[in-house]
Amino acid sequence: MIRAQSMTLVSGRPLESEQQQIASGVGALLGELRRGQGMGVRDLERRSGVNRSAISRLEHGLRRPRRSSLGWLAWGLSPASPEPVKARLVEAAGDSLIAESRWSQRSHDRRAERALLAGAMPVPLPLMAVHAVAMLGDVLPGQAERLRQAQELARSGRVQWPPGLAASTEALFIAGVLAGASRRQLAEIGRTAVAVNDYAELTARRRRERARRALERSARARTAGL
Repeated sequence: MIRAQSMTLVSGRPLESEQQQIASGVGALLGELRRGQGMGVRDLERRSGVNRSAISRLEHGLRRPRRSSLGWLAWGLSPASPEPVKARLVEAAGDSLIAESRWSQRSHDRRAERALLAGAMPVPLPLMAVHAVAMLGDVLPGQAERLRQAQELARSGRVQWPPGLAASTEALFIAGVLAGASRRQLAEIGRTAVAVNDYAELTARRRRERARRALERSARARTAGL
């Protein structure tokens, strides 16, 4: 492995002094951003495609990060504007950041693609616009004409991505995956993306569902005790 900044060779697990540096720098920032949105490690894994073990080890300073992993973590945290978050994580990583290997970027991209096709990864509306009819037709059945118009605008190139999204290599990768997806896959991604784009709403919905189930269990227990 080679450090991305100083280009010095490193190997194996970070030394204790470097572990402290990683944990107090990029690890602390990642944990703060994740907890600030009420995300558990497993939640961020689903939304980014980065293995939860890697996330935990990074937060505890036991792993040196790569730009590709930080990019996908930024995507999971802020898909509408990932570049500013990615820049903060890269800056916090400092010289602990290691250069990409021949396989690391492809490996992270493949995991992200699996998360996307599984419907776990958020997809911002600007990326969905070019496939609006296929992706959102089932979700918004009464908006067919508006979806068609939005799709035509996006395909004409007259709609620009927001600055925080336009420079994102992760956004470009996802756009490529969507371009090669079948209509069935696009429809499935669209249905689930609407649900996972807004993490706060998703969390609130899960909380309501847990409360409903708890009430049902309590009612069944009371009935059984009569």
